[in-house]
Amino acid sequence: MSQKLASNILGSIQRSKTRPLSCLLYALGIRQVGEHTAEVLADAFGSIERIMNASLEELATTHEVGRVTAESIVSCFSDPANREMVLQLEEAGVHPTQSDSIERSDALAGKTIVFTGTLERMPRPDAEKLAKSAGARVSGSVSKATSFVVAGETPGSKMNKAQELGVAVLSEDQFFEMIKGSGCSE
Repeated sequence: MSQKLASNILGSIQRSKTRPLSCLLYALGIRQVGEHTAEVLADAFGSIERIMNASLEELATTHEVGRVTAESIVSCFSDPANREMVLQLEEAGVHPTQSDSIERSDALAGKTIVFTGTLERMPRPDAEKLAKSAGARVSGSVSKATSFVVAGETPGSKMNKAQELGVAVLSEDQFFEMIKGSGCSE
């Protein structure tokens, strides 16, 4: 193995120790905890310790978590082997970060948004982060539960599905006006 390759591997290992808390939660493989729920838990609790020590009621009353997921989390962290694994990760230098730097708002709380097409102002992942910072849930598919669809250039089948279901479709400009009014910025 060359010196450069070894250095790159060691650098990657070091960077992996400070990934977002939501990534660690998702990677633990807790039943019912997907990427979105992991983000919700990370935002609500802020640390792995607080999640591990949270009561069933605290978890179940967290917006978008619910009782079944809360029971899975409590079950996972009641197992001494799982708690020990988290402690070993911390001893190995794994210190997940929490992104408190994002300005948050509840202007879109309770709304489910779907993006379709190519956005001109910013890449879609950045627009999704903006929507989440305004309290929205971002989904990849349109359903009756969708509050509105944001359509960029060349929208696809999601636009058609929204029209079929009578879901409101916003232009990119309308979405950014809504975000601007929420206190979150581009």
